[in-house]
Amino acid sequence: MSKKTAVILCLSIIISVFLHFYKINEIPPCINADEAAFGYNAYSILKTGKDEYGAFMPLRFRSFEDYKLPIYTYLSVPFMALFGLNDFSTRALNILIGIAFVPLMYFLAKELFNKNKISLLVAFLTSVSPGIFILSRHAHEGVIGTFFILLTLLFLLKYLKSGKMKFFIYVNLFLLLNAFFIVSENDLKLNDSQNIKQFFQNLKNQEQQSKNNKIEETQEKQNQISDLQSKLQGLQGVLEESSEKSLSETARLKTDIKLLQEEIVRLKEAPADQGRPAAPTDLSSSLSASFCLLEPPPPPTFPEQLASYLGNCCPYMSFEQAAGWVEEGRGTLLALRENLLNGYEPQNNEQNYYTKKVTGLIWFLMAKAISKNQGFEEGTFIIEDPQKTIYEFLNKAFAYHRRSSHLPHQSDSNHQGLDFSPKQLPASKTHVLFFPFSLNDQQFIFIKPENHGLQKIDDAIWHAWELILAQSRKFSPWGSDEQHGWRKERIPASEADQFNALVQNLPGGKEAVLKAGKSSRGEGIHVMWKFLSSIENPSEELQKFKAQLETDYDHLNTRIGCEVRFASELWQGLENPLIPLMDG
Repeated sequence: MSKKTAVILCLSIIISVFLHFYKINEIPPCINADEAAFGYNAYSILKTGKDEYGAFMPLRFRSFEDYKLPIYTYLSVPFMALFGLNDFSTRALNILIGIAFVPLMYFLAKELFNKNKISLLVAFLTSVSPGIFILSRHAHEGVIGTFFILLTLLFLLKYLKSGKMKFFIYVNLFLLLNAFFIVSENDLKLNDSQNIKQFFQNLKNQEQQSKNNKIEETQEKQNQISDLQSKLQGLQGVLEESSEKSLSETARLKTDIKLLQEEIVRLKEAPADQGRPAAPTDLSSSLSASFCLLEPPPPPTFPEQLASYLGNCCPYMSFEQAAGWVEEGRGTLLALRENLLNGYEPQNNEQNYYTKKVTGLIWFLMAKAISKNQGFEEGTFIIEDPQKTIYEFLNKAFAYHRRSSHLPHQSDSNHQGLDFSPKQLPASKTHVLFFPFSLNDQQFIFIKPENHGLQKIDDAIWHAWELILAQSRKFSPWGSDEQHGWRKERIPASEADQFNALVQNLPGGKEAVLKAGKSSRGEGIHVMWKFLSSIENPSEELQKFKAQLETDYDHLNTRIGCEVRFASELWQGLENPLIPLMDG
């Protein structure tokens, strides 16, 4: 190797070192569960020679009901000894492996092409490849497994060219090591595989049983209310005919009527039960049985819910900052409710004032959604706005007209948008789309935080690209534009398909299916629910599906899809902070 080649190769390695160590304690912001398992087990091996379950020097590490292959954990032990148990020591092995990719790819390219310039170019591209330095900043056996596969290929090429036995030994050695890095289904013993599959099947059955229990309880509650209402009507009829009865008998009837009315009110206002957990079945795996016997944790408080949302979707925002924005939004809504902003016209130098107000409003809406377990990374707010109070306020905030494909059946072309600075709105959004629309003689406002607007050319290009990706996911047979936790204004495909299968052969069923539509191409869930409500003597399957809709969604008479809905409850309780003030 010439001096010039060595210098260029060293520069590529230095670039890789910089990209791997730059803000290593900040990006990624925290370790995930798998990384924690690797780090803690390596530390446990260092201190005790046993893993977290007390197994001595195991060949598979049990953690989070997963069985991890051992080499990454054992190779991490020296870093635990040097740096202690922390994020850096857990990831240090992969960081070094990521840097070692640069010389490895140089020598591999040299064996393949035997051209120095190509080899140096490959080394440089490797040093700046996001696919390497991003993954290498995590603790994951996939990176080191790929490294040893390439190392095996290098020595295989050397053996084929030279025929030297030492290269053949190296090939077999690294192939053997790869068996402890790369997991496949065949790596699990048959009994383990069956037990784990049985474990997840039982979890699925439990969830379905709990959901069925909840539906049955809802139906039972509705039946109780109907029976009480029938008794109440009977007593009221007797009371109207009781002019000739004694005063004591009349008083007794009035007392019974009052008690029935109070019981009906109590049943209607009682919160829906979360469903009785199904009794654990006899599992073939003791792991499954012990899991099923665990008691559910208490529900999180709202500050805990907000902190969890910030950690998952807004790592750039502290809890105190988010709480401040939520309070700003509460004050804005309170001022709108009391007409304190009515008739006020903004001046050209007040754009920052309105940006602050609207940012607070979006954070308040997200906080209210989080309190209903409906916080989202991608989604929509639909709010009853009978006087167009919110719409007129947003319209004053220096909004601009734009086009969108949302709600083509309900809205006109009066769609508008607002742009914001990065890291200001929830979930890294920089734009808010909004427009008014009417449904069933009610007035609503549609509000959707988006990644990019349409006013700037670069934003418009990114927006168009995201639209293309979303449409390709929606219509491709292997993709989906429905993700867990998204709250978009569209019917989930599974519910649309189920509705189609249940009603297509009923009178008016095909028309209802076409009107409701699928995904975002129809009028929505409210069409499904109204059609189901109009059926006389529905089958058991139709009753269960209707009860499922009533369990999963609120505001069914105007609901379009999975959007977050607010009505009059949004304006209630604005005098009190949403987030209680806490010391410290």
